[in-house]
Amino acid sequence: MVKKRASNGRNKKGRGHVKPIRCSNCSRCTPKDKAIKRFTIRNMVESAAIRTFSHHWQPSNGEEEREEIITNANMPFFANIGDISDASVFADYAVPKMYLKLQYCVSCAIHGKIVRVRSREGRRNRAPPPRIRYNRDGKKMNPTQAAKTAQA
Repeated sequence: MVKKRASNGRNKKGRGHVKPIRCSNCSRCTPKDKAIKRFTIRNMVESAAIRTFSHHWQPSNGEEEREEIITNANMPFFANIGDISDASVFADYAVPKMYLKLQYCVSCAIHGKIVRVRSREGRRNRAPPPRIRYNRDGKKMNPTQAAKTAQA
């Protein structure tokens, strides 16, 4: 029978047995060498909480609408905090980050578009896909343009 991959989709080589891990998505047991692993770094606090916000006054009884900064100590949740760094007691407090090692079974990795199905010739290509870079306006940059800005 024809073999699809020389490695059989694993990184085991001479080892006889590899301990299984649980998929981060569906908890399926998958051999550790076969699982698709991604290391991600995320902020512990969601980005919506970090952004600036202020209390917006809702008019009642014919009053006009206005932005208001309430400094009453009894109502701290209405205060114009600005962002978390302003609200912090410490001057140079860095928001902590979560370091996650996500391990997926093959079916969850394909379903979640972490890896894609590739053609026979494409499977031989071991180079990582090109990273999409964005400029300050939020528009995509081509790789040559990104290289020029990195050097400058």
